[in-house]
Amino acid sequence: MASESNSLPPGFQFSEKLVAGRLDFDIVRLEDDERFHRGDRTDGIWKLTDEAREAIIAVIDEYYDRRPAIEESVSVGSESFAFRILPEDVEHISHHLAADLEIRFEIPDFSPSGLDEDPDPLPYSDLISDVATVREVSWSEIPETSFDAEEDIEAAIPEGHTEPDFFHDDYLDYVLDYLVPAVEDAGWRGGHAWLLNLGMQELRNGRYEEAAYAFAGAKDGLTKHSLFDESRIQPLVRRSLNTLRDLCLLKAPDEYDFSEFDLYCEAGVRDLLYVPKFVSQPTIDDLNFRMNNPVWIANALVLVQGVAHAIGRPTISRTEVDPFGSGMTLRNASFVLKLANSLVSTAPDEAESEPIQYLEGIDLGKFTPDITITRTLRSAGYTIQMYRNTTEGVRDELNVDFDLIVAHGDDKYLVRAMRPEDRDRGTLEELIEQTGDLDHSLLLLYDRELESTSVSELDEQDGVEMMYIDLQAERLSPISAGYPRSFADFATDEEIRDEIERRFVAAREAETTESKGDRLEELMAFIFEKAVPDTHVMTPNNRTSTEEIDLQLQNKEEHHPWTQLGAPINVECKNWNESVGVDEIYSVYGKAKMTSPNSKGAILVSWEGVSDSQSGRNADGLLRDMRIQDLDILVLDQDDLSEIVETGDAQAVFERAYTNLYQR
Repeated sequence: MASESNSLPPGFQFSEKLVAGRLDFDIVRLEDDERFHRGDRTDGIWKLTDEAREAIIAVIDEYYDRRPAIEESVSVGSESFAFRILPEDVEHISHHLAADLEIRFEIPDFSPSGLDEDPDPLPYSDLISDVATVREVSWSEIPETSFDAEEDIEAAIPEGHTEPDFFHDDYLDYVLDYLVPAVEDAGWRGGHAWLLNLGMQELRNGRYEEAAYAFAGAKDGLTKHSLFDESRIQPLVRRSLNTLRDLCLLKAPDEYDFSEFDLYCEAGVRDLLYVPKFVSQPTIDDLNFRMNNPVWIANALVLVQGVAHAIGRPTISRTEVDPFGSGMTLRNASFVLKLANSLVSTAPDEAESEPIQYLEGIDLGKFTPDITITRTLRSAGYTIQMYRNTTEGVRDELNVDFDLIVAHGDDKYLVRAMRPEDRDRGTLEELIEQTGDLDHSLLLLYDRELESTSVSELDEQDGVEMMYIDLQAERLSPISAGYPRSFADFATDEEIRDEIERRFVAAREAETTESKGDRLEELMAFIFEKAVPDTHVMTPNNRTSTEEIDLQLQNKEEHHPWTQLGAPINVECKNWNESVGVDEIYSVYGKAKMTSPNSKGAILVSWEGVSDSQSGRNADGLLRDMRIQDLDILVLDQDDLSEIVETGDAQAVFERAYTNLYQR
């Protein structure tokens, strides 16, 4: 709260802050007050003289010499200044400053006063003499005190959710108890909710530039609202939207100037943060608690989405619903909460000052099952015909609750994403009964393993097909083939080598062009995840705005050659019947540079290797030129993969591939 105590000279004001307080002086307060003595100076622009500004800086410097725990950089303008101060020192220091103030009345050229020159400056004490007196003070009057800024910060942390596990019920409480009243006070309405949700939708789809524009538009719309400044969540909403905008621009393909970007939130409204526990302890040098760790990004995500839900239910497409029925009926909640939890649970000391690196290493697809399902179905040859909310009349006519309508050849399917426990609630029986008279079959998708009894019972149902979906690999497999094993299921060296061999054989014996490519990608994903110590598969089949990247690796950079390859690392897989040439090498180079300026390496896995020459250009020579320019492209062929199968030592093969690059 700001206050103008009678004990403070006119024009001075004190405000309480999270750490200490802030004393400010604004000459406009004097200029607008007719009580103050102006003499014959009724015209002109009021300014502090240069001598007065120098004296003010000297007083503040002397004060911070005595109170170093709250020292901060201070700028003194021609009309105002402000600085951090302990409450017990306010009255003394304000009078100390007032004694040095001097006001100049500058006459503009257009002044009707007829004065040709600016009048002499007037001491502040003379200006206010009719209403107040500046008393004499000395530095000896400042009492000795011990002040611990960290204790003040710790004491100001509000109670609330401090665990990273933050579920739907907690989210609803957060929205209803904290955000709805604040949003109602602010008077925000529908269109803002749509724009906030649109930003989240674009973020989940990896359309980062579009997400950035949506977040920026939402911020502009909210801040221009007539009641915005009256809302207690105003500063935090603005900072959070700025943060999400800037992080999205950092991942966008174009370059932006970040010199003015604003990545911090106000500490004074931290009762609205869902994880008030600090991952890194803020200090007095970090007065606004910059968003330099995943907790703040997580808070921004949850706050922005919570504000959208507090304003009103989203009105955008079907793709905002969690198809696996987590119970999160508020759209986008599933994505936001899972992504926030992932950010919070990540080790904070790995990227203390680089928050974008956390998002670089996260596969957003695994937090967005509905988007992934649509893409996976398309990749498997299904044509998406309708979303559930596209036409309510169709849904009513079919009289069944479906997620998607798809076609595969002449067959049509109603698609439902299911949980295993739906069997016990009678959901499946109801669905089967509803589809009995339709010309659509029922396609059930599961992302978790079913019990064998459920599989056998459902296999007997006419007009029902069931598939497991691997959301990370974006693959469909029939229920009858069994639940696909995850990387985590392979623990021993023997199990890992056996699985590498199985996938190698599958890649070698695949017949169609599509299956050959898929099997090689699956082999390489497994090798990078389980047989190489420094890599983690982030985004299989990562779609950029213009290109498709087969695999993308997070590089932990602890061993050679990974310490030389930067991050992230693109992997291109070519399971062709012929060697690849210079065109593909150029493509690998272009994708790497588009992906990240920090990428220093890429990997090309070509079953038949690279050509000696193509179109008059030698592939070995081109790889050498790329290396000299600044990108190391490691090449592996079927002989290298066969060696990994035989020895299990993938690390050695990559080390040799790096050496071979420098011997080309």
